[in-house]
Order: sequence, then structure tokens, then C-alpha cells
Amino acid sequence: MRTMTTMRGILLAVVAATVGCAAGNGDDATGGQGASTSASGGGGGAGGGATTGGGGGAGGTGGVGGAGGAGGAGGGSVCGNGIVEPTEACDDGNDDPGDRCDDCLVQCRQGEHKWEDNDHCYGEFTAQKINYEAAKQVCLSQGGYLVSLTSQAEQDFVFDTVIDPAIALPRWLGLTDLTTEGTFAWESGEPFAYTNWEAGQPDDFEGTEDCVEMYHVTGEWNDDNCTYEYHYVCEYEVAAPQP
Repeated sequence: MRTMTTMRGILLAVVAATVGCAAGNGDDATGGQGASTSASGGGGGAGGGATTGGGGGAGGTGGVGGAGGAGGAGGGSVCGNGIVEPTEACDDGNDDPGDRCDDCLVQCRQGEHKWEDNDHCYGEFTAQKINYEAAKQVCLSQGGYLVSLTSQAEQDFVFDTVIDPAIALPRWLGLTDLTTEGTFAWESGEPFAYTNWEAGQPDDFEGTEDCVEMYHVTGEWNDDNCTYEYHYVCEYEVAAPQP
């Protein structure tokens, strides 16, 4: 009788242990779940032991992600970086005074005139008379070019404001047909569309006239011999860096 009672006790213990093991094995069933995807989320608890049959711990709640940082404010114009920005009239990449661009504003030199339509400076040279090529080189050496008159407005500005009609002799313009006879082109490379020829011009008289001058009295144009010596007008763009 005692033996049967003992065996019954052992059998009940084995059954209880088996049930407890099935219910408490949290690592293989539901215990340890719920690890947070956020760095701040807590991990799930471990499952209960096989003998006691403890339930698995609940998974930790995932942490909320951090808010993104605010974008930096946009930078303003930088005067002196060589880039003409919307708030600047010019930017020649330096802070040298007297180079027609100071504090990113067009400052024409003494004796020059600024045309507000393009912020270019125009200077007349009448101290000496020289041929076309020499006049061209003077303008280039000063960071400009022989003047281009590409519209009626620019023609009027140069004739009315820049030219002194009291000083005799025509003024060289930066216009020739030296490359192709009969096809005129501006030294500046601007399109050749506007003209202000005197009646009957250009006529390439005796096949020797390839450079263009403007009459100082009427402002009209005439083709002439490039070796003749006249006064001249230089034009300066100051938005780009000057030599």
C-alpha cells in the first residue's frame, strides 16, 4: 500500500513537472518578445524556469524617435568672391579701390560715364589721335574694348553724354569687317543688329575701308581706313573680374 502510494506521488510529480516545463519555457514560446526598435526601448523579460512554470516577461515598449534638427539659415551675398549675386551690381573678386567695382557697386573712374541700362562705364580719349588697332589695344589694356553701340538708346547715351562735340575728329567704334569683307562684327562679340550709318555708307571706298568711326557732329557711322588716326571711346564691363 505504501509502495503504491509512493509510486502515485512520483507519477503526479512527473506530470506536474511536465506541465510546468511546457508552460514556463519563455525562451521558446512567448517570453522575451517585444524588443524595441528604438535605442531607448526596453527588452522583454526572460521566461520562467522549467520547474516552477513561470510565465514569460512582457516585451518593452519601443522608444519614440528623436526630432530632426532644424535646417541652417541660408547665407547672404558675399562681396568680393567674384560672383555677381542678385543684390550686387558687380563683383570683381577683390577689394582694390579705383577698379570700377568698389563694395560691389559700379564706380566709374573720373572722366567716365556710367549708363544705368547696363551698368557699363564709357570713357572718351581725345588727348591723342591714333589708328584703329592702337585704340583697340588701349581699351584692352584697361580691361575694356572699343565701344559697341547695339541699340538706339546706347547710341544716344554715348553721343549725347560721352562724346564732346566741341573736340574735332571722328571717334573709332569697335566695329570692323576685317574678318569677312562686308560682314561687320563688334569687338565685344555682341550681336550686330542695330546700325546708324550715314546715307550711302558703308561703301568700302577704293577697297580700303574696314573700320568704323562715328562722326563727332552727327553721331552717324562711316567705314574708313583703319590706319587713319582718330579719337576713340572705350567701354568697360565691371561685373566680371578686371585684369
